[in-house]
Amino acid sequence: MLDSADKNEIGKILNSYHLTVPSYQRAYQWKVSEAEEFWEDLNSYFQENKSNPETKSSLFLGTFIFLDQGSSSFEIVDGQQRITSIFILLIAIKNRLKEFSLDQSTRQAKVIENIIRYVDLASGKMVGTRLVPSESIKTLFEFIVADEWAGNFNDLKKKNLKLQIRRIQPIYDFFFSKIESIDPEDFTALLSAIYKTSVVQILIKEREDAFSIFERTNARGMDLEASDLLKNFLFSKLKNKEFNVESKWNEIHSNADGTTLRMLKYFYVSEYGYVSQSQLYKKIKSANNNPEDLLVKLTDFSNYYSVIRSGNEDSLRAYLNEIGLNAIASDPDISYRIYSAIEGLRFIKITQIYPLIYSVIKSFVKNNLTESESHRKTLQLFFRNLENYHFVNNLILDRVGNEVEKPYANFAEEFSRVEAKDFNVILKRFYEFLKSKIAPIDEFKSRFSDLSYSDDSYKTLIYIFDRFYNYANTKDQKVTKGARLPIFSPNQKLKELNMAIEHWHPQKLEAELENPDDVHNIGNLLIMSSKLNTMLGHATPKEKAEKIRANIDCANEARNFSYLQTFIEQFLSSEEEWSSESIRLNAEKMADFAYRNVWKFEPPL
Repeated sequence: MLDSADKNEIGKILNSYHLTVPSYQRAYQWKVSEAEEFWEDLNSYFQENKSNPETKSSLFLGTFIFLDQGSSSFEIVDGQQRITSIFILLIAIKNRLKEFSLDQSTRQAKVIENIIRYVDLASGKMVGTRLVPSESIKTLFEFIVADEWAGNFNDLKKKNLKLQIRRIQPIYDFFFSKIESIDPEDFTALLSAIYKTSVVQILIKEREDAFSIFERTNARGMDLEASDLLKNFLFSKLKNKEFNVESKWNEIHSNADGTTLRMLKYFYVSEYGYVSQSQLYKKIKSANNNPEDLLVKLTDFSNYYSVIRSGNEDSLRAYLNEIGLNAIASDPDISYRIYSAIEGLRFIKITQIYPLIYSVIKSFVKNNLTESESHRKTLQLFFRNLENYHFVNNLILDRVGNEVEKPYANFAEEFSRVEAKDFNVILKRFYEFLKSKIAPIDEFKSRFSDLSYSDDSYKTLIYIFDRFYNYANTKDQKVTKGARLPIFSPNQKLKELNMAIEHWHPQKLEAELENPDDVHNIGNLLIMSSKLNTMLGHATPKEKAEKIRANIDCANEARNFSYLQTFIEQFLSSEEEWSSESIRLNAEKMADFAYRNVWKFEPPL
């Protein structure tokens, strides 16, 4: 049963309990986009603390569920991603404070050290960490918590921690980049904002009860503060109106599906530009003087938000028809290409783009741009270039998302107000901005070529091969709905589509490679039918290629895979043995093809 549910502060939790992420929990998975969103919210309270140290307002970070194991030891049932990220932020702050030769900074760094690790009372040496994190980062975490580690990941790469470094370094580097410009005297305000961050702390005595509470709280969502204030405001102003306010609000809340606060923020951004979470309610209320009009606008945006965030292809077409983009909705190939790009953006976990997309679509409708022949391809190209840009910068390079969030908000505001005659002017400036930010090919190729098969990268590889294979399967590189080879689906596993990832050099013979780890490198991977995968078994690469070329059954299984057939032809025409070097060269070739062709960022400037 539930033992207690109380409001608590992060500082008290971190300083009072020993926290453990149990082995059944998923890996640490935060990307820079999540770290950025957390920082943006925290930063608003940090700035408020700077200007008013006596403030009692604090960031609300949601619900944390702990299994109480006695002796102030808690198992984290829900909240490990947030708690782990806060520890990484504190480590970054500690290292930054140590760079100052100031008494106060030294004291603050010492407090953080006492929070993040335990020491032997006699020797003063570290004997354990306050947080025992996910197994996916546990070994690296023990290194970076130590007093002597000062932020250099290169020193740790030789310890065979490459995958763990990939998880933590982008988050650490992002946080450090944010605190690097903060003046020493302002760290008091920042640490205060962190330590005062409030949560609802739920303590459970039995593990079975913990799972039950976890499911219920995550199913319902617990968006508080701004959303509740706005709800109360609308109810108080519209209680005597003819239409049912409660019904409308329930529709809005249902469309948000547990993310009401984020949806409200994106609603505001789509029309008025950037806003911090702490200012959200005040800004929405002041920007919309007519509560009835506000409720209608919120409902419209929530319908869009539901479709862009989780709708299927049919719901997208229905929405496009509803808002007047009938020509796009009725063309199965164009609507499919738009939906495919939306699926890609969802997979890459890019949500900052939602307000901008809404503003562009609404501007398209308001200015009757569907009637213009010059805009026949504008929307599908807009979505395609967004997916391509974020694939390069975010999925492969894990770049800091805040390089686009505020500019996206500013562009959203401009598109929401633009007249037809200036639409292309704004669109051109938007594309020029993205072009100035997209990563160069050498940087992209370096990271892409390192992609490797693992449980964590499995879906990323499927997404990549889906785009590769469908690009290769078409003559003009414009995938039609009817000709699409279904490989990637967020809700389906590859085996459910009767397909499989094939290691061209078989895993059972990995010891024959100069570097056995190369057997899992993307340059050694292909996708084919499950039947063909079984037929090929654990044969050598040359034997597999000969089977596909000479065996009728194998050839029939391969005929729908143009990318696979091209690979076989090139493999057989080469006189080189398939080796670690061959795999790395193939990975680099794939990276080049990805950047210059499949995800080519080529906006119509």
